[in-house]
Amino acid sequence: MMFTSTPAASSCVSSGHVSSFRGSVFQSRLRRQRCSGVALRRSNTNNGSSSSFSGRTSHVTRVAGSHSSSWKNVHSATISSSQSSSQIQEEDSSKAQATEQTTTTHNNAIVDKAIEDIRAGKLVAILDAVDREGETDLVIAAEHLTPKALRLLRTSAGGELYMPVGHEVTSAFNLPRAGAALAASRTIPQAMAKSVGDMCQGSCSVGISLDHRSTKTGAPDDERSFTCRRLAALYEEVVDEGLSPAEAAERLSDEYHVPGHIFLCHEDPNGLNVRRGHSELGPYLVRAAGLTPVAVACVMLNNAPDSDDYGALRPELARRWCEDHGVVFLEGADLVQHHATNVELNKSR
Repeated sequence: MMFTSTPAASSCVSSGHVSSFRGSVFQSRLRRQRCSGVALRRSNTNNGSSSSFSGRTSHVTRVAGSHSSSWKNVHSATISSSQSSSQIQEEDSSKAQATEQTTTTHNNAIVDKAIEDIRAGKLVAILDAVDREGETDLVIAAEHLTPKALRLLRTSAGGELYMPVGHEVTSAFNLPRAGAALAASRTIPQAMAKSVGDMCQGSCSVGISLDHRSTKTGAPDDERSFTCRRLAALYEEVVDEGLSPAEAAERLSDEYHVPGHIFLCHEDPNGLNVRRGHSELGPYLVRAAGLTPVAVACVMLNNAPDSDDYGALRPELARRWCEDHGVVFLEGADLVQHHATNVELNKSR
């Protein structure tokens, strides 16, 4: 059976084909739109991601820059702090040097005043050291010791009178120390000799005691003052005449006899370099004044009648007494420091 197309059928077929074609076109467009939408969304997503990444990168860069800036600030602060610390140390060092220089200048001024007073025949007080004897002695140059000065020395201080003599003096007369004289004795028990361990000073500087032969008893102020003055003058005569130790010792024995009322204390041969007691401080001060290195000294005692303290006058009280009486108060350290810059003054001539 054959079918023939009628116009109506053809029209229907054509119409169906057209309709099918149109549907295909529509579906194709729809697919393209969907693909475009997906692509657009992907594009937007990618753009968003890129923007987000770019934002994150920018943030990281800013943070890194901030950290770099902070590190630079810390580094700069560290350098600044180091420089400040260095500056502070330099300032402290400068201040310490200035203080030391001021102290040195002050100490030298005190010693200069003491030298001036000793040269003028006045008394000077010397504290050896608080951690040594801790005693203050009034000192005067032997060549300036008048009976009046001796009375002032004796009544103001109160201790035993003695003569600290320079090493050049003891060498000129070949004078022995008491310990050596004891060792040479055949009658005095050797066990009576002082040992170094028994003394806070470390060693004994005490020599022989003597009186001038012209004195009656050697005890009064006028006789003791002459004994001291004459020894200083005799030493100058021995030096001027160039006498040997044997000749000087003979001259000494012509004028002096032992024992007596004035003990000698020998300066150490190396002076303040090895020993810093009154036996060294006294001669050093007198020598610095350009006088004969023979001094007269007396330890200051507590003379207050209402006091239960019967020992040496405490340093602070000795200093106060000096302030009240216009007497220069020195500490051994003052003379040691002076000696450090004037070494020639500690040498025997």
